[in-house]
Amino acid sequence: MKRLPALCLSFLAASFCVQFALAAPQSSTLDQARAAAATGHYDEASRLFKQVLAASPDNTEALGGLTDSLVATGHWRDAVPALQHLDQLQPGNAARIFQLGQMQSWLGQRAQALELLKRATDLDSANMQYQEYYAEVLSWNDATRPQAVEIFRAVLTAHPNDENALLSYAEILSWNGATRSQALESYKKVLAQDPGNARALTGEAQLLSWSGQSAQAMEIYRKVLAADPNNVAALRGEGEILNWRGKHREALDTLEQAHGLAPDDSATMLDLAQTEYDLGDYADARTYLQQVKGIDTPEYQDLEHNVDHALGPYIELGYVGRRDGQILDYDSAQALVSMPLGLSNRLTVQYQPYRFNSMRIFSSNYYDVALDSRPSENVTTHFDVGARTYPGVSSQIEGGFDATFKVNPSFQIRTTAERHWDDESLVSTLGAETGGVFVGEVQTNLASIGGSYSNSAHHYDMSLTYTDGAYTGENLASNRRWSVDGNFGKSIRGDHPYIRIAYGFTYLSFDHDAEFYPGSGEPPRVTGGYYSPTEFLLNYAQITFSGNFGRHAKWDFGGTSGAQNAQTTYTSFSDVQFASTASAHLTWNMTGSDDLRLGYDYLNTFNAFHRHLFFVTWRHYL
Repeated sequence: MKRLPALCLSFLAASFCVQFALAAPQSSTLDQARAAAATGHYDEASRLFKQVLAASPDNTEALGGLTDSLVATGHWRDAVPALQHLDQLQPGNAARIFQLGQMQSWLGQRAQALELLKRATDLDSANMQYQEYYAEVLSWNDATRPQAVEIFRAVLTAHPNDENALLSYAEILSWNGATRSQALESYKKVLAQDPGNARALTGEAQLLSWSGQSAQAMEIYRKVLAADPNNVAALRGEGEILNWRGKHREALDTLEQAHGLAPDDSATMLDLAQTEYDLGDYADARTYLQQVKGIDTPEYQDLEHNVDHALGPYIELGYVGRRDGQILDYDSAQALVSMPLGLSNRLTVQYQPYRFNSMRIFSSNYYDVALDSRPSENVTTHFDVGARTYPGVSSQIEGGFDATFKVNPSFQIRTTAERHWDDESLVSTLGAETGGVFVGEVQTNLASIGGSYSNSAHHYDMSLTYTDGAYTGENLASNRRWSVDGNFGKSIRGDHPYIRIAYGFTYLSFDHDAEFYPGSGEPPRVTGGYYSPTEFLLNYAQITFSGNFGRHAKWDFGGTSGAQNAQTTYTSFSDVQFASTASAHLTWNMTGSDDLRLGYDYLNTFNAFHRHLFFVTWRHYL
């Protein structure tokens, strides 16, 4: 029994020695970690802080040091678990709670970010940085944006010259067309205090670009980039304008530079996704969209919707009706299925039954298979082959091929070759007998080559196309047709609505006039029943409008009006006649997977016939 105190003392001494032995290295390691961090050796500091935490997971100094070291080396995502643990141990540390809230917002965890940022703001309500960033995250959603506006107004009431608040407030106001003038006032106020403020300059440039003054906006962006070639906002703005001008490849290069400087900037990734979509690289567009965090704007939703549709299959059902004074009226149903083949091809299968109601009632069926491809970023092609059946007469094979080559962002060349029915009259469509000879069933066999140029900076475009080929038919003489078409246009309003005016002309010539019907006294081989002037000239003025009804409906309407001269058996080329066309279309996105399209087209073709076309289609994306 007398030995017990001695044993106890021995045990306590041993225990103290063990604890001291464990604590001493830990303290030494923490000192080494502090020293490494202080001298900028953050990777070594991170390793040492982790070593401390392996022995003592609740060491708040090590958790904070590890967080700061990881952030300093750009590995802020790896710092999130340490910060979350630190938040549990120090629920009243406003600075660390705010830091964690920022990181959650960067990760796209908006709900968690708002909860943390509100806690930090409540703990330190005098800290304007906390209030401003909390309001900024609130502004990312339509539902909470008014709350963000109120916070900034309160901050600016107390501190009217606070640059950061003025800039963030202006950015929120710029998203609404009705408040952009107020946004410009805020940017101007900052520039009055600091003429070289890059954020205010790029904000002003953004407003100018949205108001159609892209040339002035581009000058400001270049001024900012001359002072700071790595300014991400200016690079992003420049890329946006290049996109609007159709210079998608240049825009992509600019935006990729911005992305390299700020890999986590969601606004840049959204612009990259839009550019890839415009270039037809839908898979790359989807990849960028999947990396966008914290942005849920209508523009993001629309782009996501468009990319999903571009990469997905769909079915379409529709109706087409034509009325042309009982010359060849018809009603037609339409059913098609379209599906992607890989990332660069789309296969479409279509069936279209017709019911004709004119001098004779009869039915017809049309079957078609089409393949659209994009073999390279500058080449797109379309190929289709179809068959048309008629009652009691031979079937016809139809089809076509076209290819578009983008020489540069402003100039492209298009070539086509096609064989299609001429549905102008009963004779040209179904055929008829004259003198015991069957004639008709006319097919157009035409090829064309043309070029188009677009100058987005000055908002004008032009095109020129040459077409040549022949109209053929059962027991009909081949009738060569060639033509030249030109168009010169200028957009006078870029959006809301888009308005374009243009001048155009068409000159064409057939070898012989075949607008005769069986029994007219003309030789059977020229009784084709289709309008074919031996000389024809059309000059016309054109206007086009397009815009949106909210976010879910798009519309366009337009028309042409002009003068035409035609040399036929019955008309003289010197006689001037009136020519016109009109069209109106509406596309309504009923749901995320369903579109409804309505359309009407009026055609006064060469003043030879008046044609009204009506159509309605429903498209469902699978």
